[in-house]
Parts: sequence; C-alpha cells; structure tokens
Amino acid sequence: DFVARYIAHLTVGIAFGGGGARGFAHLGAFERLLHYGIPVDYLAGCSIGVLPPSLYLMGKSFAECEALFLGIHRHIVRWGLPRMSILSNRGLKREIRNRCGDLRFEDLSTPFAMVVLDLATRTEVILDRGPLWLAALASVSIPGIFPPVTIGNHLLIDAGMHDPVPTRAVRRMGTDILLGLDVDGREPLSLERATPWFDEAKSTPARKSLAPHFVDVLLRAYEISTATVNMHSARDADLVLRPRTQSVSLLQFTKGPQLIAAGREAVEQSLPALQELFPWLQVADLKEE
Repeated sequence: DFVARYIAHLTVGIAFGGGGARGFAHLGAFERLLHYGIPVDYLAGCSIGVLPPSLYLMGKSFAECEALFLGIHRHIVRWGLPRMSILSNRGLKREIRNRCGDLRFEDLSTPFAMVVLDLATRTEVILDRGPLWLAALASVSIPGIFPPVTIGNHLLIDAGMHDPVPTRAVRRMGTDILLGLDVDGREPLSLERATPWFDEAKSTPARKSLAPHFVDVLLRAYEISTATVNMHSARDADLVLRPRTQSVSLLQFTKGPQLIAAGREAVEQSLPALQELFPWLQVADLKEE
C-alpha cells in the first residue's frame, strides 16, 4: 500500500501529456498500466491529459472514459464571436461539468494536479484545489481556439505550449518513480491530414484550391510549438511511454479505437523497462489476459 511504498521510496506518479484527440491513447495506456498492477500515488495532467486521471479518480469505467472523449468531440465545435477565441466553450463546459458534477480536488483519494498557464501573469499555475470541472475546462482551453477561463484573479489557458508533459509537477508532489505519457507523436504529419477541415476541403470541389482554413493554421501552429518543448517537458520522467499517434490530428476524435490500441501497444512494448522499474510486477501471469 501507499505507506509501505512511501517508506521504501517506491511511490509512483504519472504525468499525462496534452495532444487533443490523441489523448485517447492515454486511455489505452492507463488501462494497461493498471492491468499490470502499476500503483498510482500521484497524478498530474496537461490539456486533454487531465481527463483520464480525473475520470479514474471519479471511479468511472473504461467505457465511461471513452464515452466522455466522444462526447467532447460532439460538443467541441461551437462557433462564437471572435473576441477571445473562434469557438465557444459552452458545449464543452456543459459536457465536462455534467461528468464531474460538484467534485472538488479536496474530495479525491489521490493527489492530483492540473497544469495551466495564466495569461495575466504569464506564469504556470498548478491547480489542485477547488472544483474539478472548472480546472479541467481551463486545462483544455487551447489559446485562440477556446476562450480563457477565469479562476480567481487568473485568466487560464491550456499549458501545452509550455509544459505539455507535466513531469515537474508530479516530481514536486513527492513521487519517487515517475512515468510520463507523451501522446504528441513526433513524425511529420501530412498537411492533408492536419485537421478534419482538410477532409472537408478535399470532398468539396469548390474548396480544393483554397488555402487552409484558419482553424487548421492555428492548430498546426499549436502542434509545432508543443512539439518543440515536449522532449524538454518530459525530461524528469524515469520512463516515458510514447504511443504511435503521429498519423492523427488534434481534432480527429473519430480515431479513438486506433489511438486506444496504440496506447495499449506502447505499454506492452515497454514491459521490459517497466519490469526493471517495478521488479515485483507479475508480468508473465498477466500478459495474456
């Protein structure tokens, strides 16, 4: 249990990185880690990476986690007046709040933190107090795409461009062994597959010769900026799991099954390294289940 791991300096923390729809890979990876008996003592997330640990700590099943991700996909595109963002967060807010209810960080059984950026002070903020839903909404508020979220005196946005795999946050919580889940995908992504709007352009003759939609431009710029800091962000981890997600864009939530499988595969391929970190794991007994 935790006390024994604490005394033996074997507590375990997991940092969940950002990546939009690629966050589906978190579900597969996390499910496999739990299956193999990896203990969970500290958790932190950035961007879409806040959702899997939130749902886990709420006692949600794997199927419910998958349903939430699909729900976000259905509610994500709500055009708004372009004052602070091009999309409204009304549908997203409703979906997250309905799932989280009145749960607060203080109610959780495991220490959990969400990493965001404060536009007012231009600094990183660690959210580990207050309503879970509000912190999660701030965490997934990609700048320019969704409006910032106000919490107290803070104007908060997604921290993916600053700390996409929040290993430092988990290390500061006191963990001894730290796993990072990086779903960014580093191989070049074809421009034609950059976002779902390109699929629309290809299927609409009148748009084939047009320049990319401005949403595509913003999302591609976001992807580039996060890719440049991902390796640095994950440097504090003892082991980083990197599912193969490079063929999927930030908003391709329809690729959920493929991404979940990629997350599971990443854990299976990392079993030798996990066995070194956790010698007590009964990998051979569980591998065929």
